[in-house]
Amino acid sequence: MGTRKILTVKGCEKRLARGRETRARFVASHIDKGIAFQLRSIRDARGLSQVEAARLAGMEQANVSRMENPYYGKHTLTALKRLAAVYDIGLSVEFVPFSKLIRRVTGITTSWTRAEIKRSFPSALAALPGKEKK
Repeated sequence: MGTRKILTVKGCEKRLARGRETRARFVASHIDKGIAFQLRSIRDARGLSQVEAARLAGMEQANVSRMENPYYGKHTLTALKRLAAVYDIGLSVEFVPFSKLIRRVTGITTSWTRAEIKRSFPSALAALPGKEKK
């Protein structure tokens, strides 16, 4: 395997300018890898094994394993919603302009901090701006 290149805004723009098929592959790769890495990070942060997560979601352990594989690419919304419920987190699926996707991929806009991944629903709500600690 070769070394992984760090993506820059200019590098992403250049790559995406190659054409529609390149953009489609870029989006698919970003989604597949992003979902897999998020699922693994969240499960690990919750201290669950794949077997435990699968049992709580009502699916087979092999399904959880596949979903955590960045090269799987066949996630269903139903399965993602089940795991979101198990992990007590929200799930957001959205269509975005490439400018927003580039900012996410290059790290200009980050998704989650490690502390946010570990939070349960009540503590996540308490962390919102304007919420006083009681």
